[in-house]
Amino acid sequence: MSATNMLPGQAAIPCGLPIASGMLSPPTGVTGAAPTLGQPVVNQVSSHPAVRAPGEATQSIAQLPGKRKSLLVGINYFGTDAELHGCIADVKRIIPLLEQQGFPSNEEHQLVLLDDHHWPTLRRPTLANMRQAIRWLTHDAKTGDALFFHYSGHGGREQSSHAASGFVETLCPEDYDRAGMLLDTELFQTLVRPLPSGCRLTCLMDCCHSGGVLNLPYLFTGTQENLQQALKGKAISLAMSKDWVRDIHAMQHGNPAAFLQDVSSMGLGLWGLWKQHRSASEAASQGGGTGFATDEEENS
Repeated sequence: MSATNMLPGQAAIPCGLPIASGMLSPPTGVTGAAPTLGQPVVNQVSSHPAVRAPGEATQSIAQLPGKRKSLLVGINYFGTDAELHGCIADVKRIIPLLEQQGFPSNEEHQLVLLDDHHWPTLRRPTLANMRQAIRWLTHDAKTGDALFFHYSGHGGREQSSHAASGFVETLCPEDYDRAGMLLDTELFQTLVRPLPSGCRLTCLMDCCHSGGVLNLPYLFTGTQENLQQALKGKAISLAMSKDWVRDIHAMQHGNPAAFLQDVSSMGLGLWGLWKQHRSASEAASQGGGTGFATDEEENS
């Protein structure tokens, strides 16, 4: 979701180069190939409940033969100034993918909250229902369980003197204008902290400011090599998005307008990528080249 999908009245804060959600323990010291999402029987998870700094973590192979539960939330904010298009569709599209990865879609193992007009009241993504759904997801979690949380909707960012970064990130329920937002501090306490060692939680947060929304002690910022590869791919996509053959053909017939417009657009796009690279490089340098940066260290 782009930074333009902000809530009415909320100051726009540029998202810049996306920063992935933080991790409880950076994956150093892991041996073997990285497992796929929801890989049956065996997955690699931390065997120690404590959160360690980058370069200090060790991990071992743990079995995940336990139950698999998923919580999926899609909010389009119908009929409001904050209306989005596609969040409900995101949820519906991910259900078959989760089934392929071994996550059952029955009511016992999957809870879906949508602001669809035909959806049951108790399954609408209000603040109260989202809180109850998170309690359902983490209830009775045990070592070997695999949990999945997908949120597609608005994300917010508010100034806070209590946060190390000076901001708190939020998820915006259907009734955010009346009931308020779901803060990152609460998400950490109710979604992350209750989980035992050896229980895997995978979160897919499709919203603005998702990088810090779980209030984890570390953010994955990427190494310089990661960033260069990502920006190179963006630059190539930007160049290929223009119809240069059409532009040159029109210019040869005395109409250079389209060519000049695309060149100007290309230049602005590359300048934007350079600013993203500079900002992301500064964030990556905080992690000393490990690809991780300290965020909410008190939660380690």
